[in-house]
Amino acid sequence: MYYLQSRYYDPAVGRFIVADGYASTGQGVLGYNMYVYCGNNPIIRADCCGHCYYATNGVWTHDAWENLGGYEKQPDPGYYAGTTDTGIDVYVGTHENYSVSPGSVKVIDYRNNTENGKPNPDMQITNSFKITDEHIQKSILRIVQGYADAHPSEHTWERTVPSMVLEWDIHNKVHSMGLFTARMEDVDMDNNAEGKGWIYFIWQGVQALVS
Repeated sequence: MYYLQSRYYDPAVGRFIVADGYASTGQGVLGYNMYVYCGNNPIIRADCCGHCYYATNGVWTHDAWENLGGYEKQPDPGYYAGTTDTGIDVYVGTHENYSVSPGSVKVIDYRNNTENGKPNPDMQITNSFKITDEHIQKSILRIVQGYADAHPSEHTWERTVPSMVLEWDIHNKVHSMGLFTARMEDVDMDNNAEGKGWIYFIWQGVQALVS
């Protein structure tokens, strides 16, 4: 038996021995199963709190299995930040190489980012060009804001939803025209872009292309 902060997990049967305190974790159909562990896929997922899993990309971390010991500490594998009202799971991680399930949104936490030697905190929405609905964009961004508030960093990330939606829309429009497609697949919500308009974002794209 392993105690995962809120209840016991029995590895012999691959189940928790008591029901989850949540009727649903918001992680798909199996999220409604109050006894299932890691959505029945512990090879690429971990659950160190007994409530919801996160993707590990196949790497067991010391934080996830501290009671087993002997594992080298790895970067944060991706934190389940929330689910939109349309059922899209949002994950945030501090490194690029964590994986999420199909249909989920992967966000990279670059709040320790610097630009020209000065702090420029950033949150990158990966594959943002695939999401064009403004309502869904706003829902995702509010979840990311909630994550940032709950997990303070050395440098404060300060972006407003209207400004980020505008930036996201510009990225998508430029991508749909076949311009700078590789650069426009992900949108970087950095502090320096707060309150900026079309001209700023287009110029940033041109500079990135020739750099």
